[in-house]
Amino acid sequence: MIGFPLFHGGSSHYRHLLAIGAPVRSWPHKDAALDLMRAVWSELRALGRTPEWYQVRMMQQHSGRANWQHGETYVTASRAAAARYAGSNGGHGGELLNECAEALASLERIDPGIAGDLRGRHPELAPMLAGGGTALLVRIEGVGIEDLQAETRPGAAIERTLEETVEEIEAFKDDPALLAVIGAIGFRLRPGAGIVAAIDEI
Repeated sequence: MIGFPLFHGGSSHYRHLLAIGAPVRSWPHKDAALDLMRAVWSELRALGRTPEWYQVRMMQQHSGRANWQHGETYVTASRAAAARYAGSNGGHGGELLNECAEALASLERIDPGIAGDLRGRHPELAPMLAGGGTALLVRIEGVGIEDLQAETRPGAAIERTLEETVEEIEAFKDDPALLAVIGAIGFRLRPGAGIVAAIDEI
């Protein structure tokens, strides 16, 4: 097992997927959220709007040196980094749903009928699109290095190996200033790996 805890920045919209003493359960809404975002932007493009580059990357689920993929549990050794992510994305339940909600709101201002039709395609997303979620900081323990992948897509060129990154975090885990920088590196957590040790509202 690695010698430091990992943190996940989550949302109260998914509190039912979290239980102390159990692994994090998988997020079930990736396909629906992507379908909605792509459909909304198809309408917005037809109306002359152009998505930002990062929105295009999200719709492509593109990765490389920066990660725009969603649907997995992403963790970091930095409590502060996880808390920042949760604070930025907890309201709608994550980055992808935040972008869906903003795009849908833009379309509603132009054509409420089409927006309503698209919203109705995925009623399971309604609570997240409405917002109101609170940020959660999830502490995960009992993770082995074999349970982690680099945050960018498997096989992508990274500056350090996964083992080197974990070793560096291990070496500086008791130095808050260095951990804030080194520990902010993200990992993908293998489904079913690790145990939820604590869940805090922030």
